[in-house]
Amino acid sequence: MNRGAEKNFRKLLIYVICWTITAVVFFVFVRFRRDRLYSDELYESLLTTVSKARPLVDDPCLYSISGDPVAAGDNFAKVFLFCNKNERSANSFYLGVLKNDSYRDMLTELGRINSFGVEFVGKDKVKLGNDKRLSDTSWKCFSDHERITDFSESVKKRSRVECFFNYSDMETTIGTSTSIISTPIPREEISWK
Repeated sequence: MNRGAEKNFRKLLIYVICWTITAVVFFVFVRFRRDRLYSDELYESLLTTVSKARPLVDDPCLYSISGDPVAAGDNFAKVFLFCNKNERSANSFYLGVLKNDSYRDMLTELGRINSFGVEFVGKDKVKLGNDKRLSDTSWKCFSDHERITDFSESVKKRSRVECFFNYSDMETTIGTSTSIISTPIPREEISWK
């Protein structure tokens, strides 16, 4: 080998050794830092908690989760929130993201995603939204037109969950027959694709 080629070979060898050492040090540093700073608990909290900088909204009907979860198959529910006669929120919810398939977990997760507060009082009362005027008993929820009396019950697949604000059952007598008027009752047909 001639002297010039030998000199270039040494430079190249030093260059390769320096970059190899730098890459190994960087890899060890990043690996150590990741193991020290990140854990499964921190990862889970990063995914599931709402940022303190993100403001909670007063109105639970402000946002919606649109679309049908195509990949969910039959493992989803439709959640409708009726804040008044003109305001509503229609949400499609994949049940596979819940730890427990309960109405409590589903409404809590819906509140986390749509950025509104959810508070349960007892096993059959819920407060949705952060508005101070909402009382604990002002929301009534139904699953497939049956009253939800225990939010820890499992959510039925392909069910329609409806929650009404200021829902009240009033009896009125018309002639000799008695009918129950539930206000508001906006009912619409859902196409299950």
